[in-house]
Amino acid sequence: MNEYKKYCLDCSIELNENNQKSYDAKSGYKVCIPCAKIRSKKKSDKRKNDPNNNTPEAIESQRIIRVNRINKHKKELLDAYGGCQCVCCSENNFELLTLDHKNGGGNEHRRELKKEGHITIYRYLRINNYPDKDKYQVKCLNCNAASGLWGICPHEEERMVEDFKNKSSKWFKR
Repeated sequence: MNEYKKYCLDCSIELNENNQKSYDAKSGYKVCIPCAKIRSKKKSDKRKNDPNNNTPEAIESQRIIRVNRINKHKKELLDAYGGCQCVCCSENNFELLTLDHKNGGGNEHRRELKKEGHITIYRYLRINNYPDKDKYQVKCLNCNAASGLWGICPHEEERMVEDFKNKSSKWFKR
């Protein structure tokens, strides 16, 4: 059986599944990993040296595109895990909302994903189609930080005290 051999477009070394990188997905062209890094560096340098890319308007335009993309992905994530509202205090300001590990362990989870090469938990969840919906909840930054620092959010503590007062008031009427 004759197997078609592929060679790097730049340096002509024979490619195998361990040393190749896709150059053009549509055409199927491949290059070796060192050549792919060189191509990427050249492309990056060209972009940096392009006078049209370094104008304040171009920089602002790129920033707006990046922020819109990030916000779009964040909205999808929040919708997947309960909507755009804090489960504790009902805060609904989009910029203040974040994802919380219900049973703690966020730092450990982040370290684990970093070892596997993932950039952020948000990206990991998006790539994996938002798994484990029972492990995460939407909280505002204040409630999430308070839960992480003190183990309980002041809103939850207030509700617990209020519930205790309501339940015990029938026993302690004067």
